Amino acid sequence: MILLVSGDREKSLVFLIISLAFIEFIRGALIISYLPTLAATDARIPVTIVGLAITFHFISDATTNLFIGYIMKRVGTSLVVHMSFLISIIAIIMVVFMKGYWFIILGSLLLGIGICPIWLVVLAKVKENDRGKKMGIVYFGWLLGLGSGVIFMNYILQYNYGLTYWLMPFIILIAWLFYIFSNHGNNVRHRNTIKRQYFVTLKLLKNSKIVFPGIIMQSVAMGMLIPILPSFMLKELDLTQSQYSLLMLIGGGIAILAIVPMGKVIDKTNKKLSFIIGLSILGVLLHLLTLKPDFFYVIVAVALIGLFYALLLPSWNSFLAEHIPTTIKEGGWGVFSSVQGIGVMVGPALGSLFAFQDKSSTTLTASAILLILSAALYCIYFLHRAWSQSPALLKR
Repeated sequence: MILLVSGDREKSLVFLIISLAFIEFIRGALIISYLPTLAATDARIPVTIVGLAITFHFISDATTNLFIGYIMKRVGTSLVVHMSFLISIIAIIMVVFMKGYWFIILGSLLLGIGICPIWLVVLAKVKENDRGKKMGIVYFGWLLGLGSGVIFMNYILQYNYGLTYWLMPFIILIAWLFYIFSNHGNNVRHRNTIKRQYFVTLKLLKNSKIVFPGIIMQSVAMGMLIPILPSFMLKELDLTQSQYSLLMLIGGGIAILAIVPMGKVIDKTNKKLSFIIGLSILGVLLHLLTLKPDFFYVIVAVALIGLFYALLLPSWNSFLAEHIPTTIKEGGWGVFSSVQGIGVMVGPALGSLFAFQDKSSTTLTASAILLILSAALYCIYFLHRAWSQSPALLKR
């Protein structure tokens, strides 16, 4: 990735993205892989406790995003991030070494707090120049880290369970080291009062209200798929476990490989049109899967989903970045990330409710409708704004 950018600031961004990839590796390994496996293999740990731990992890992540950016402004970014790495190490020790019910829940909650700051630093570091490409690199790091964490942990748990106890704290230390390499060094304190921060946030909400429907609709739509996707693929499409694993590898692999090139394409075209196309096609493809096509066409659909997800991520986040004032980059991204986190929490519950009588295809249809409605909303909004600004030109 270092070859994709140049200059001291860009190299600093690359080190931050590598740090982010390692910290997301931990989220994938611990929250998505280790905890569910623990519930399945250790009779002393009930599924309920694991479910609560995962829920509290995402609640703390969403909640922390609301205020951590403003704390960074008051006490300095570096201090907050260094503390977040320390909190993450403590969280991992609680979960994998202590293993008591409350330690698992509290450790998962603390990890949600620990992961937030590095995300805000990375997103705030992305400047307007070549924003699409750089957003592509950011989300390349995220996808690669999260996916690698899940896959690697699943593999390790089969052969050397004890290695996990030492692997995860070590990975956090590597992430911490790369953050130090980034030479971010921002310990400047800003004398913003809570009252001033409150009014700045209100102004952000007012000026950025057009982005919130999209954030909520997209995060809910994606979250709805989390609990039902395996059931849909294995039961309704009648696929084997190996076929399902192959599809996940194809879709995820294409998304990872395509996201940086797509970011470059976005910089040279129209980011608004790009995310509208991405949302529309993703919605159509999800609906087509409910028609239960042959396996070959399922492969094609999943490959296209990976490709257009790679188009959507950098274009949508570049659009979000335009609505955040430079004076509150971390705080602005924190507000947006918090709203997105709420959607991700609500989505799985809605997805399970829609999948009544084991009809997971109903959830896919609902998710597809939300994505297409989101695309239609922004298409109408941009056309209306263009019409109001240049009526004479458009009426020709």
